[in-house]
Amino acid sequence: MSSERTPSTDGNPVGEVFSLIKGYADQEIRAPLRNLGRWVGLGLAGALCLGLGSSLVLLGILRVLQGTPSDPIFGRHWSFVPYVITLVACGALIGAALVGIKSSGKEKR
Repeated sequence: MSSERTPSTDGNPVGEVFSLIKGYADQEIRAPLRNLGRWVGLGLAGALCLGLGSSLVLLGILRVLQGTPSDPIFGRHWSFVPYVITLVACGALIGAALVGIKSSGKEKR
């Protein structure tokens, strides 16, 4: 006996066609969608981890640039500079991500 399903042979051609369509839909639609769902889940988990990690790194950069209250790196009148530097670093990170997305799209063509 083979492991593939065979349509019922009760003499009803409509039942056979329906059975074949159902088997085809299960093989060509449901199974790939389950696999796609797994890959989308892994992609979302990876994106969440990368987003959280990059946010913590940017926050760390900001805190290092601000220094301790008793010994600030930038003076009282330049207290906005750590925020500007962190914003520029954030823009560079976003730019690098966009370049990576565009270059990966060209390779698939």
